[in-house]
Amino acid sequence: MKRLLTKFSFILFCSIILLNCSKGKGDLAQNYARFITAQAQASAADDSIKIRIEWSQAQWSISAEGSGFITGLSASTGGNVSTSNSFTDIKVSLVYNLTSASRNQNIVLTNITSGEISKITIVQNTATPVNLTLNPAVTYQKVTGFGGMIDPPGWVGVANQITLAETEKMYSQTGLGYNIIRMMVYPDQANWDTDIAVAKKAQDLGAIVFASPWEPPANMTGTRASAFDPPNTTKYLLPAYYKDYTAHLKAFVDYTTSKGLNLYAISVQNEPDMNWCSFTPTEIFNFVRDYGRKLGNTKTMAAESFHFSPDYTDQLLNSTETVNNMDIVGGHIYGSGLNDYPLARQKGKEIWMTEHLLNSETSGYDWLWAPSLQYVAREINDCMVANYNAYIWWYLKRYYSMIADTDAKSTVAVGGTTKRGYILSHYAKYATGRTRIGTTISDADLLSTAYTGTNDMTVVIINNKSTPVILQAASTSAISTASAVETNATKNMESITTTLSSDKKSVNLVLTAKSIVSIKLLLQ
Repeated sequence: MKRLLTKFSFILFCSIILLNCSKGKGDLAQNYARFITAQAQASAADDSIKIRIEWSQAQWSISAEGSGFITGLSASTGGNVSTSNSFTDIKVSLVYNLTSASRNQNIVLTNITSGEISKITIVQNTATPVNLTLNPAVTYQKVTGFGGMIDPPGWVGVANQITLAETEKMYSQTGLGYNIIRMMVYPDQANWDTDIAVAKKAQDLGAIVFASPWEPPANMTGTRASAFDPPNTTKYLLPAYYKDYTAHLKAFVDYTTSKGLNLYAISVQNEPDMNWCSFTPTEIFNFVRDYGRKLGNTKTMAAESFHFSPDYTDQLLNSTETVNNMDIVGGHIYGSGLNDYPLARQKGKEIWMTEHLLNSETSGYDWLWAPSLQYVAREINDCMVANYNAYIWWYLKRYYSMIADTDAKSTVAVGGTTKRGYILSHYAKYATGRTRIGTTISDADLLSTAYTGTNDMTVVIINNKSTPVILQAASTSAISTASAVETNATKNMESITTTLSSDKKSVNLVLTAKSIVSIKLLLQ
């Protein structure tokens, strides 16, 4: 009996111990709130990171301790007393670290139910920046500007005629800041008034207006085999009508003048190597030689080749009979036409890219953000690097262009600015009227061009990578102030933070992934 009592007492004792232990564990499981780590790392170019709170049967609150680089928390309170064993992810918003040192800031977690407090330390590291050095002692072309073509009516099956309000949006300095507009010389004089109002509105806002003919009046043309797509035929200007065609172009210049337009230039022919109205290089030469200075009170442009073929302009530039009868070398860059043209620069002629478009629906909608940055932004950058003085897109108003039309493929409402419209605006606002200058950059994957003005320098830089980049732009002169705007998948030319160095010779900023950024440095 004594042995049974002893055994029973032992079992009872063990049960009490186990019960107490179990009760202790249950209390812990039923009421806690804690970070799962004591520290979290952020890179210099992180604008946010995620941290996790584990909690059970508790209400909690969190807040950043002191002032620092943490700008927000996705939730400041959470939890409840009736839920066990749960967790909450918190987004911590950060300011980019543009300094040369890492930095720390704590987040405090308070278990409101128990009063217990814990902390997590956010460590934001520094990064070695990509170095961009500006060299204003090395100069290239003066940039005349950027713009596009007035949409001829009826050429597409949607409402894409530009309104005066849309013209102001594109050509005002408070808008997109374009400054060149191209209009058509219609073969029928009865249509010459078609684009006057839009062109005049752009001119009133400070734009340069130039005109290109697609074909002469029908009575001046014949037909012949097409060199572009044989065995089809093409129109061509009969040599016997060169003088009449000259009078036709001059009459257009005079007509626009009577309407208050001052045409900056008129082209001899749009795409003479295509089937609108074909000219051979020799025919272009003969026309410019005999009539290049008889087209009215305006500059003469030649030859707007489809592929910017030098066959159409080399002989014009190399001959004393023609070189002074033209002012602007114009061309399009379809195919392989984007190249530097040293001969034109040697002869003192401006080089204008007067038409191009990118619109592929078979290989993906390339007017969306990522391909627009990859192809359109790069193309404009490359035109600047090739020493072009001007870049003019095709239709201004189209779903794949600068402002949207009514086409169902448009990514914004009709009349709204597209991503491509903002890309062109970066160059229009930060390169127009300036001289391109030399740059060196330590990351070959970034594309950049820089420009100098009266007392400032500007940079347009493209980050086509899927990761952000810390950039340090260095100047040979002291910088008074710095500013920058960015366009990416979610932003449209929004101001971003810049940090000026203590010696006033450089500025740091972040290029987010897949972005285009324009920087302006005012010099002391």
